[in-house]
Amino acid sequence: MSYKRLFAPRRRTNDPKRVPVVENFTYTSTEGKVLKGQAAYRAHQADLKRETKYREQEAQKERSGYHYRRASQESSGAEWDEPADPFLPDEDLTPSEAEDNGSYSQRRWWDISFVPKAHATKLSGSNRRPYKTDLQRMTAAWAKILPEVYPCYLDYRRESLNFQAPVDGDSAIDLWDCRKEGSCRLRSREVTFITSERQWKEVFSFCTCTPDPVRLACMGFLAASPVNPATVISFSLLHSIHEIWRKSPFGVEGFVEGIWAIHASRGGVVLALNAYKARDGSTAIRRAIHVYRDLLLREQVMKDNLLRCKEADLMAAKCPLCFGPRREGDLLRSDPDIIIAVDGNFNHSRTETAAKNDFANLCPPIFLEPRFIEKAQLTVGVSRDRVADNCSDAWKAKDGGANPRSFSGKADTGLFGMVCSHEVCLKLINLYKSGERMYYPIALLDFMFTEVAGEDARIGLLYDISCNFEAHLKKRDVFLTEREKGHLKCAVAVFHAYAHNWQCQLRYNPRKIESFGRRDGEGCERLWSKLVKLIRLNRRANASLRLMNLHFKVDEINESARTDLVAWLHRHYKSTNLQLSVACKDLGKAEAAGWTEDRLRVQWAAQRMAQSKEGQADEAERREKRYEELGQMLVQSDEFILALTRLEEALKKDDAETAIREAETAKYLAEKREALKQKIAAKARELVGPNGNENELKSFCRVHQALGVLRQEMITHRMSIAPILKTRGKNSQKESLVSS
Repeated sequence: MSYKRLFAPRRRTNDPKRVPVVENFTYTSTEGKVLKGQAAYRAHQADLKRETKYREQEAQKERSGYHYRRASQESSGAEWDEPADPFLPDEDLTPSEAEDNGSYSQRRWWDISFVPKAHATKLSGSNRRPYKTDLQRMTAAWAKILPEVYPCYLDYRRESLNFQAPVDGDSAIDLWDCRKEGSCRLRSREVTFITSERQWKEVFSFCTCTPDPVRLACMGFLAASPVNPATVISFSLLHSIHEIWRKSPFGVEGFVEGIWAIHASRGGVVLALNAYKARDGSTAIRRAIHVYRDLLLREQVMKDNLLRCKEADLMAAKCPLCFGPRREGDLLRSDPDIIIAVDGNFNHSRTETAAKNDFANLCPPIFLEPRFIEKAQLTVGVSRDRVADNCSDAWKAKDGGANPRSFSGKADTGLFGMVCSHEVCLKLINLYKSGERMYYPIALLDFMFTEVAGEDARIGLLYDISCNFEAHLKKRDVFLTEREKGHLKCAVAVFHAYAHNWQCQLRYNPRKIESFGRRDGEGCERLWSKLVKLIRLNRRANASLRLMNLHFKVDEINESARTDLVAWLHRHYKSTNLQLSVACKDLGKAEAAGWTEDRLRVQWAAQRMAQSKEGQADEAERREKRYEELGQMLVQSDEFILALTRLEEALKKDDAETAIREAETAKYLAEKREALKQKIAAKARELVGPNGNENELKSFCRVHQALGVLRQEMITHRMSIAPILKTRGKNSQKESLVSS
């Protein structure tokens, strides 16, 4: 066999083995004949080819006319006026008029999800309208039609008992009611129906008084396209996919392949256009899931608006233990009313090469409103000054986060979250090309004080770098009133606390300070662990899809945590009782040894004061004073040696008067030196300890005292000579000007 014949394309034949078995397939040809079986299938494929060719010719004519008109108008110097979008129905026309005008014509819009991949490649060349334009117009069309689909979706869900009713057969529910009974003109079109059980094609009649997606929603189906949909998916299937995804996120392609395999084993699947293989339904189902999520989000927002829920009510619905009703006096006055934990995560990022065609611009309710972030930015300002804190130098998130160069190639760099004590996520912040900026926790605290808890609430904050964060608050006087009243207390998460130095632990470790109980502050870390499956899915998703994925997964996590609250209380109650019994035994042993509780508290307070930053600063200041006192004593003791030196010089010069005066001074200093010897020895032993070298300490103190005296004399000399030099400089300038 020749090389040319071996790789030549196979010709199409009428071999029945190459034609799929479609014995039950019926089709009405353009001549009005009703065909069945293989003949019906071949006639159907031929009509589809002719329709596709006609569409391509019409599109080519439209493109040629468009470019010709635009070039002519621009060449004349006039500004090009973009014509109306032919893909969207005219708002000024009724549906029947729009049908007559061609706005709803099937030739003007056809469901691209129906086209197989091989055929779509042919239509997506340079002559075809850009994909971005198609997606933008489709998004705008859904935004217009979705308010009409939403009430039909709610009615069908109620009547079908949450999508339990069958969608086909005699027991199927159809809530559609024609607005103009008997006067509407019906439009018939072949539609592919996809359910969880099977899929089939059917010539369906649409009414001109109702948009097609609304008509389909009344019978339990969601259209894959907003205008003239050729593929529809049942609400029951979308509901199942959504609930399974919430529990375990996955890619749609693999799930659709599994559904298609089930359908193939139960009666076959719909074939692709001009092909003999099953069509790819992942695009249609993915788009339908996005619309279904919009319906769910619209339902959630509408419920909150109808009930007039405030942020405090929404938080109480998320975690009733933290934000629900309380009995008066159930907490001590020093204990916080609410304890929250905040933290950032840089794994949930999105690359710059990810999908960019995002025209929805969605911001789900789980994300903090931008106005709080903007307000916090204005409060903090643009300053990025470092805070002098040795403890924070070891932390990557200090003073604004990681190096900005580490975020190159990323559109969204991560997340910043806030959870309550019961591991319920309260709010998220999307990090856009930045690290853990200080204004993120400030924005969350501002949201809690102003919208949720109130200005008089007491809030405890657990943060990995609370030491650095509180230093910034003090430097900029942020939340000054709350901190002075004790309404804001900061602590470090338990796991991260042991990476801080001891002075920081004494002040911020929740195990060593009051008001935080046995809370560990690691709720955010557990949240990131539960969201780990979204990292791969969100890496290349568009911005709105990434936020929606996070919203619905976090909603499922909160729902599970809320359901598990009783078990959570039981676990922590047992753990607390166990720790309490161990602590009581240890206290009993200490009391048996003569250490009472009051005495232990006094010793602990003294230890904290001595080992804290303030205590060490006071100790260093006191030690410095003792060094200065010792230096002054040594200087006074050394004056006797200087007096003897001056006496010897006077005797050599035979200066009797000076010698007598220096002898009297030396005698007085000798008596004073004997009295200072004991004080100097005691002070030196106190400073160096029993094993220290007193002579080295004395030499050090002498040098230290001499340097102090020299520095004071230098300052005095500069202050006295500076005015003279300044005056001479001015006079020299005047003389130079006169001479010139």
